[in-house]
Amino acid sequence: MPKHFKDPTEQNKLRKGIVGLGKSSLRKSYYPQLQKQIKELKLAKERAEENEKKFSLIFNSTSDGIILVDPDTGAIVLSNVTAQRMFGYLPEEMNQLHLDTLVSPREETPVMPGLILGNSSDKSILRGISMEANDKRTMVCDINASRVDIEGKTHILALVRDITDLATMEKEKEEIKAQLDQSRKMEAMGTLAGGIAHDFNNILSGIFGYSQLAQSHISNPEKAKTDIDQILKGAKKAADLIQQVLTFSRKSSHRKQVLPMFMVVGEALKLLRSSLPATIKIRDEIRSKALVMADPTNIHQVVINLCTNAHHAMGDTGGTLTVKLMEKSIPEQDPSVAPLSPGNYLELMVSDTGHGMDQQTLDRIFEPYFTTKKMGRGTGLGLALVHSIVEDHQGHIVTRSEPGKGTSFHVFIPVTEKAGAAPGKNPEEKSVSKGTERLLIVDDEPSLTRIAQTFFREQGYSVATANNGVQALERFKSDPHEFDLVVTDMTMPEMTGDLLATALLKLRPGLPIILCTGYSDNISKNRARSLGIKRYVEKPLQMTELGKTVRALLDGGES
Repeated sequence: MPKHFKDPTEQNKLRKGIVGLGKSSLRKSYYPQLQKQIKELKLAKERAEENEKKFSLIFNSTSDGIILVDPDTGAIVLSNVTAQRMFGYLPEEMNQLHLDTLVSPREETPVMPGLILGNSSDKSILRGISMEANDKRTMVCDINASRVDIEGKTHILALVRDITDLATMEKEKEEIKAQLDQSRKMEAMGTLAGGIAHDFNNILSGIFGYSQLAQSHISNPEKAKTDIDQILKGAKKAADLIQQVLTFSRKSSHRKQVLPMFMVVGEALKLLRSSLPATIKIRDEIRSKALVMADPTNIHQVVINLCTNAHHAMGDTGGTLTVKLMEKSIPEQDPSVAPLSPGNYLELMVSDTGHGMDQQTLDRIFEPYFTTKKMGRGTGLGLALVHSIVEDHQGHIVTRSEPGKGTSFHVFIPVTEKAGAAPGKNPEEKSVSKGTERLLIVDDEPSLTRIAQTFFREQGYSVATANNGVQALERFKSDPHEFDLVVTDMTMPEMTGDLLATALLKLRPGLPIILCTGYSDNISKNRARSLGIKRYVEKPLQMTELGKTVRALLDGGES
């Protein structure tokens, strides 16, 4: 206060005037703006509180558990109510755990490494993870994780979905499907068994009939020989039927060679002409002599099965069976033979004038065991086998059919440019060379050892037999050089043929051994070779062929 204002009253008046003047000026210039700012702050706070309520409502009402995890430590930073209820923890308990705490000890998939991602844009999904609740209850969960930045620090945001009920339903569904598949398999086995029984009964009827005729014709060698020839044909048909079943079940490749397919088709048609009824007319149009890389036995099966199927389709009323063989060039993007690559193919067409098929039947004809024939009238393997063989030869098969308008099958096999010797007719059977060596025949079927013993003794060999591997091994141990060659069956009780061969070769390395098998998943030609077995032959055995194999090995042949 200026010193010349000595009167206190004057001084007070002056002070009040100045203060009054200041309040009035501030009120006029600043107060409205201040009020506006305060109001905006209040509104912002209210919006923030409202957003927080909405976030909390959304965060805690989702059906998925939400867990925020520190990627460095695996500690749970934040969790929603759903996650807390899912795992049975209070909020303060949940937010003090590590993610590994929630993973079941039985879970094989490492969860944390799966959630630690490369960059903020990455996401990861872990499916079917076993997780454990506070009460030790196990759950199956899907985890969908992504990176989020919070206040400058990266976290992992994991959405956890409990799919236990869904997983249980899927498991039950798989079990029901497995039961249904088993039921269908049993039904299919019944169809297969009935068809095989039908075919075998026909074959056996012929064998029995000609055997009885042979007995009655003993005094007439010429007639007896004719009967025995028919018995052998019947036995070969039975062997072919078994081979057909095994070819399909194994889906294994036979030996392919450069083959003039027209010769195989021609031979098959000769056979068919003698077996089909006179009501069926065969019309063949063999227009190509191109070569293919194929197994002749397989191609023969394809022709016979397709023609037999055509025969059944025409039934007793008869009709026309047409077989064509022609070359066809497949261009790119041919929809009619879509799976085939562009190139040259041999097309085998087999068509009939039978009853035809509707689309529903057409869609299933290549299914194993599917057949439209009555129970016991066929195995249902014929067309499935054809399809399997064609695929094995890198080919394709197209079927066209309409009810009442017949059916045509078109088989495409790639043409090969390689030259090969044309297979002629089988050479005359050469007589089996005799010998004086010592043989050991091992088989658990006594009738087979008796047949082999009789056959080889008549050829001059000295033959001993054993009906199981253990017996044969004991006999061999007594004198490992007593025998010059061993013929053993594969499937025998106590000791299988491969184990016997291994034991014999330990006692005498280089011993010639022939392994015979009807069917076994445990041995193959390559496996037998690797064990040191010289020859691997498949049953049923023809004694003349076995005799040639024995002679070849004893004479030093290795293959």
